[in-house]
Amino acid sequence: MALRGGTPVVVDGEVVGAVGVAGSNSENDTEIARTAGASLSPSPNTPPHD
Repeated sequence: MALRGGTPVVVDGEVVGAVGVAGSNSENDTEIARTAGASLSPSPNTPPHD
């Protein structure tokens, strides 16, 4: 079951973590978690690390 206010962090198609936010209403918590998760997930244009 998915919870509002949480979103996975995905790298190369695999879930490597998650971000959870609580403290506001569920819509705001979810939006903040999505924004934070997106900032932690590398862009498709990011070169791989050696």
